[in-house]
Amino acid sequence: KDKWLNWIEVHLTNVNELNKITDIKERQKIIKEYVETVGLRWDEKSKQHTLNINFKLPLVDDSISYKKGKSNQFLRDRKGFKKYEILEGEKDLTTPYLLPNSFNSYTFC
Repeated sequence: KDKWLNWIEVHLTNVNELNKITDIKERQKIIKEYVETVGLRWDEKSKQHTLNINFKLPLVDDSISYKKGKSNQFLRDRKGFKKYEILEGEKDLTTPYLLPNSFNSYTFC
């Protein structure tokens, strides 16, 4: 929970700054903070690559859910902040998800 919130605080504020980095060693350093492994596979039958990224934290489809009371209003803590629950995501991202009958040597879809 704490790692998730720290990630939000640190990285949402400087996403634009990360995009401006052009030095390859700096980019690699940033990628190593988030990514455990990267795999690439070629499927001869479908003629497409499959990319698999395994992240160090469960960042894929993670989210936050704010708690509501019986009257459908947001519940708040002592400081007045909305109460929430962190919905943990997945560590793996695989793309393309599934594209059946995609390109082959003779036809389109």
